[in-house]
Amino acid sequence: MELHVVHIKEEYNSLEQAVGDSSGVAVLGFFYEESENANKNYDAIINSLTNITHPESNAALGAISLDMLIPNEDLDKYFRYEGSLTTPGCAEAVVWTIFEKTIPLSKEQLSAFSNLTFSDGAAMVNTFRPIQLRYDRPVYYSRSYIFHVSTILLVSSVFTSLCVLTV
Repeated sequence: MELHVVHIKEEYNSLEQAVGDSSGVAVLGFFYEESENANKNYDAIINSLTNITHPESNAALGAISLDMLIPNEDLDKYFRYEGSLTTPGCAEAVVWTIFEKTIPLSKEQLSAFSNLTFSDGAAMVNTFRPIQLRYDRPVYYSRSYIFHVSTILLVSSVFTSLCVLTV
């Protein structure tokens, strides 16, 4: 599973306004893998999912910090590039930060995300966009140098599976 946390610049009041700025949106991307044990740091998020019964619903969460989502020792291992939204109109206005280390969640925790549905009742799974070309964009690794990787490898890993939770 992949989770995106979407941020807009403080000067904008909506995502629609922010996409007019080529760096108006910042997205943090996290990858997850199944683990034998539950990740207690995710309890508040997982428990809030029961309140999200349809696409227009939402759930209030208490304060969530980055170190609750990913261990501090993994915060300096990420890829960064300028790209686009993954949803239609795919505006070229996003600074992507994709963390390298996968985060363990139990099978039950991962299943909680799989129970979300679209407005037509269809399961919110396989919500990924087709592979996109890199168009010579540099992809930076957190050690401050350009990391040239196979476009297919990078893009397929970034867009294989998507679950968006707006916090």
